[in-house]
Amino acid sequence: MKLKSLHNNESFVVGYSFQCPGCDCLHIFYVRGNVTWTFDGNIELPTFDPSLRLDWKEDDKPQCCHLTLTKGKIKYHSDSTLKMSGQILDLLDHPSP
Repeated sequence: MKLKSLHNNESFVVGYSFQCPGCDCLHIFYVRGNVTWTFDGNIELPTFDPSLRLDWKEDDKPQCCHLTLTKGKIKYHSDSTLKMSGQILDLLDHPSP
């Protein structure tokens, strides 16, 4: 399984989490709420639009994970500060059951 669905209190799917190999943690594409992405419905080879960008500070240095997930491929944009910047990788299996 590549994605794990996240549900609200009313059992509606609100998003999908996936393992980011660049950050080595889970990220979420939300499909309900104020900020959402479109999803093609394919759990194994998903496409979400638009891109996902996460910004944070680590040791007071700005960090960025900017990616596009298309047909099960993660493309890291050149503005990502990760070692994966500019690379295209297959979506990993989700780590949790």
